[in-house]
Amino acid sequence: MRLFVLFALASSLLHLGAATPIEKRSQCATQLSLAATLANRLMSFWYNPTLGYFNSGSLWTDANTIEDFHNLMLAAGTDTYYTIDQTSQTGKDGQAASASTWSSTINGSNDDSLWLVLTMWKIADYLTARGKDATGYLNSATEIYNMVAAQWDTTNCGGGIWWSTAHTYKNAITNELFLYASADGYLRTGQASYLANAQKEWAWLNKTGMRNSQGLYNDGLDFNTCANNGQTTWTYNQGVIASGLAALSVATGDKSLLTIAEVTLDAAFAHLTQGGILKESCDNAASGGSQCNHDQQLFKGLLMKHLQYYLDMANDPVRTAKYAPIIGAQASAVLHYGKNAANDVGSVWYAPDAGGSVWQPEASASGLAAIVAAAKLSSGGSHEKKLLASQQGTSTPIQKRAQCASQLSLAAKIADRLVSYWYNPSLGYFTDGSLWTDANTIEDFNNLMLAAGTDTYATIDQSSQTGEDGQAASTSTWSSTINGSNDDSLWIVLTMWKIADYLNARGEDASGYMAVPSSATEIYNMVAAEWDTSNCGGGVWWSTAHTYKNAITNELFLLTSASGYLRTGEASYLENAQKEWTWLNQTGMRNSQGLYNDGLDFDTCANNGQTTWTYNQGVIASGLAALSVDTGDKSLLDVAEVTLDAVFNQMTQGGILRESCDDAEAGGSQCDHDQQLFKGLLMKHLQYYLDMANDPVRTAKYAPILAAQASVVLHYGKNADNDIGSVWYAPDAGGSIWQPEASASGLAAIVAAAKCVGERMTGGEEDCGMAKEEAEDKESMWMLK
Repeated sequence: MRLFVLFALASSLLHLGAATPIEKRSQCATQLSLAATLANRLMSFWYNPTLGYFNSGSLWTDANTIEDFHNLMLAAGTDTYYTIDQTSQTGKDGQAASASTWSSTINGSNDDSLWLVLTMWKIADYLTARGKDATGYLNSATEIYNMVAAQWDTTNCGGGIWWSTAHTYKNAITNELFLYASADGYLRTGQASYLANAQKEWAWLNKTGMRNSQGLYNDGLDFNTCANNGQTTWTYNQGVIASGLAALSVATGDKSLLTIAEVTLDAAFAHLTQGGILKESCDNAASGGSQCNHDQQLFKGLLMKHLQYYLDMANDPVRTAKYAPIIGAQASAVLHYGKNAANDVGSVWYAPDAGGSVWQPEASASGLAAIVAAAKLSSGGSHEKKLLASQQGTSTPIQKRAQCASQLSLAAKIADRLVSYWYNPSLGYFTDGSLWTDANTIEDFNNLMLAAGTDTYATIDQSSQTGEDGQAASTSTWSSTINGSNDDSLWIVLTMWKIADYLNARGEDASGYMAVPSSATEIYNMVAAEWDTSNCGGGVWWSTAHTYKNAITNELFLLTSASGYLRTGEASYLENAQKEWTWLNQTGMRNSQGLYNDGLDFDTCANNGQTTWTYNQGVIASGLAALSVDTGDKSLLDVAEVTLDAVFNQMTQGGILRESCDDAEAGGSQCDHDQQLFKGLLMKHLQYYLDMANDPVRTAKYAPILAAQASVVLHYGKNADNDIGSVWYAPDAGGSIWQPEASASGLAAIVAAAKCVGERMTGGEEDCGMAKEEAEDKESMWMLK
């Protein structure tokens, strides 16, 4: 037995298995502090030390909660909760290591048994790390594992472990756990029987058909037909298969098993989420709907925990970078939607509780597992910082919020590349750019300078054609430059205002850009004259050709009109904004999904059903927020969020924005120059929306989503030259396009995250055990707001 202990210790030191290797990674102190807060509440309110159980808990849920406590202590280097090994029934039984005791306690439940094996190993890891005797727990793990291994059966469905000794069902979770426990047992002991069992299990499980056509594991097999029974695809099934395959990959050296695991992981985050946040099929934020039972409340946290184990054993920075933003988003949702004032965590993560969340120890343990996974796998992140009060309008109020230095540094790298490589100062244009894309890029530069408090890119206001024309403030110049394009005109209005904001913040003259007469005023008035009631009852034409009324032109007219009133107080702006919204709201351009299609049919005035571009969904939100500030009508914010929620539910892949023309693979569709900018525009206008809404609850709702987009821009979008590709949702496989518009889109997303997520980490990234440059170039971009 002494040899067994020495081998287990050596295994963990060699970074094999899921024992303690992940503790070698940087821990984020603020996240660990939040985890401790949740754990303290579980211990003080939900745990009964006299009985040795958590209130309302069961054998397997208690075992997982105890595993989480030990994960936390190993990660934080503390001993805060070690007494649970002595007081809990699970801990006391583990020390005794009696086969008869375990047989009576488990009562024939094979999946419960395997959860206990994992808990015994985790307690042993903790004790070994503290130089204490772990023999009893290691022996208990062996006793329990052997009882389950004896349940392997080939008479029904050709193999597999029964769910229980009643022999009525073979399900996914029991067999996934047996795969993981067997492979990890081999890594811990070197005993060939473990590896043989793992290989036998995977050979059988892989051919059962329990993984469906979406890549998700259903609950189990039909007893009579041995076919996939089509029952619920629970979240935890998708996590445990991944940790099991990762352990088998380490045991055999077969890296293809990791690719197989990620088919299921990717499917889970594509199909079992809402707005990028995990949603169990029984989750319902609203009262009166379905509610998850005690067992089911734990499932999402188990997926997070086993994703952590998967990434640790895969030991691949690219794979870690892929899932770090997703893990970060879940942890942020636990904090902002799940946690109450008492530091319990509710069962619902995907939305604020509206009476449907369940508050039980299993739900809190699930949240605890997610936070610990995020702290252990992230190299960045920070606990929530209070948002400072913001002003009204889209001028400069958001600059009052805390900025994240590492994100602003990354934004500067992207901006530097845009200026040094893509910008032609002699001509005053970006390579291959157009009037409106250049205008948006210049707006982004000024947003960055306002956020960072720098003047790095000030010369672009003088050298660019947009900037020069803006200073001149000539109606004839603008009329010639714009050439009848009303949407381009309104983008330029926003850019003029942003340049003016920057100049005003520096105490410089902004009259050409903003004062009356000014470029912004001249251009706005040209567009306002394009309002027309002869076709479809109202609206601004897309161009002076008068052939089309589309969403983006009218959304921009709403935004510039409402913002113009905030900036000037002139009643004509407010009248135009109200007139625009009254018309736009009754056109039917917003479809049944809550998304705005491209525009109206000229003849029928019906929604033309054309593409729902991402930027349409962002600009309507900023426009409604500005009008809400104008009028005091907060209901407009709820209207805006119907569309925002729809875009993050329906225009994402794995929680990451995907334009309809995006394709990571070579040979597929590709977005044109204009379309490459759209996702960044959604991010920028979501930032404007949140600033004007000035509501911490709304900011908390979208902060995880903003952070996730920014992270993938860094990990999937950015190349070694600091260009950004057009595809964010997946690593480039030849389909991403590398143009200035795509880089400007990524720049807008990073600046929006820095300004809206609003975390200046006290002491910098060193709070998370990182050097500054490492934080910028690795995993700093996802964060807890």
